[in-house]
Amino acid sequence: MVAAAHPLAAKAGRDVLKAGGNAVDAAIAASLTLAVVAPAFSGLGGGGFMLIHQTKTGKSVALDYRETAPEAARADMYQIDKDGNVVNDANSIGHLAIAVPGQVRGYAIALERWGAMPIKSLAKSAVRCASHGYPLSKTIGKIFRENRDHARDKIQRFPALGRVFGRGAVPRTGQRIRMADLASSLGKFAVEGSDLFYSGPVARMIVTHVAEGGGILTLEDLAGYEARIREPVVGDYRGFEIVSMPPPSSGGITLIEVLNILETFRLSSFKHNAKDFIHIVAEAVKLGYADRGRYIGDPDFVNVPTERLVTKGFAEARRKLISPYRVNLDVLPGVIDPYEGGSTTHFTVADKDGNVVAATESIECCFGSGVIVPGAGIIMNDQMHDFDPVPGSINSIQARKRPLSSMAPTIVLKDSRPLLCLGSAAGPRIITAILQVLLNVLDFGMPVHEAVAAPRFHCQGSALSLEGGVPAKTQAGLVELGHVIERKRKLDLFFGGVQAIHIHKREMTGMADPRRDGTAMGI
Repeated sequence: MVAAAHPLAAKAGRDVLKAGGNAVDAAIAASLTLAVVAPAFSGLGGGGFMLIHQTKTGKSVALDYRETAPEAARADMYQIDKDGNVVNDANSIGHLAIAVPGQVRGYAIALERWGAMPIKSLAKSAVRCASHGYPLSKTIGKIFRENRDHARDKIQRFPALGRVFGRGAVPRTGQRIRMADLASSLGKFAVEGSDLFYSGPVARMIVTHVAEGGGILTLEDLAGYEARIREPVVGDYRGFEIVSMPPPSSGGITLIEVLNILETFRLSSFKHNAKDFIHIVAEAVKLGYADRGRYIGDPDFVNVPTERLVTKGFAEARRKLISPYRVNLDVLPGVIDPYEGGSTTHFTVADKDGNVVAATESIECCFGSGVIVPGAGIIMNDQMHDFDPVPGSINSIQARKRPLSSMAPTIVLKDSRPLLCLGSAAGPRIITAILQVLLNVLDFGMPVHEAVAAPRFHCQGSALSLEGGVPAKTQAGLVELGHVIERKRKLDLFFGGVQAIHIHKREMTGMADPRRDGTAMGI
């Protein structure tokens, strides 16, 4: 089974499984295809996190191929205006926003350690889509229409990107997109391997173009990039083992902390998405985000108290701050969230042997920095946007540092076997999207398709965001408890893009989030 944010990516993964590939092989095939057909969200110029569970060993492993700050990066490299914003959006648009990409190095490590098929076989779908073309999806068409993350501005500002997508007008859903330069790069990668991107001709093309635009990425930065293999963070919730991504992602720690806080509440006694349920969960989420902003960063640069944050004792102390009768105004949510964009993708794979992969990847904001490398067709990330641009915080900029992330590929085990494998897109809403799907399945017993499609909410800053589908009566009750409500549309992109696979005995059920373009395909 493969669940991905675009049907062509799900099909690419499924075809690899049919050909005898394992879950890691299928995941890489899906990822490469997503780089072509959903380029607003991820690609070769970005990075991500992959969580792998192997049935043979019974162990899970986390692969970190998150981008890093270039060697020349400094904590005060961006000018801040009187309102606290980066002048000219220099950390999110343009060449100075580009961090060292880790995506291709991640592919190399994953295939070397856990893959079974050659990259040439895995890249076939991506090369075909890039060279022959594909219809622009509804979601990306909507992003252009609404100019999310300045997507439309980027194709007007950067001619190379505009030639691919703009053609002088707003790209339309269904418009055929061809990416000949990217097809060439993918074809070369399939033959020459990852060194092409880190020390070879493509690396030189990237660095030359970035330098011409005033960026600071160098050949030394690319050659020195390393993907990291890390131990996952692990928690227990009502007898289910929760395995998720460790720092520099905050997603796994925060998810487990919030679940620990909620564990003593009889959530199933509430009506799903009723006033009391939303209130309790939102208050627990606020506590988790407060700790996220204070304690979590790149573990190579800061001392993250991971073991303490995921203990039941820590959660017990935090739980005492929750009142069922009123909003707690004394606990501020994590102040780090405004710096994190919302453009990401997630895909989930399970193979016939019971191995599972959950991977979340990103180029940060929609279409990343807006910079596409001429001749290579690679859209470069704006991952410097995920750092705090103000010096002095746990997530401030440092050379070679990985910025904090909310990405949280997660695997739920029961009796040491995978039960549920999932993850999401949407910046800091990743954590609350995954949390609610878990609660829907584990507490309310929903089938996975209902659990993913159910209306969501998100508590960040001073507002509680409610998706369309939450009744007006519930909203009124939450206002009485002191919540400031922000209403969103039904099936709004704001609330994420969850791709999940539920495994029961030998039967798998996959679900792609209806908020995006994806699908699940099985054999």
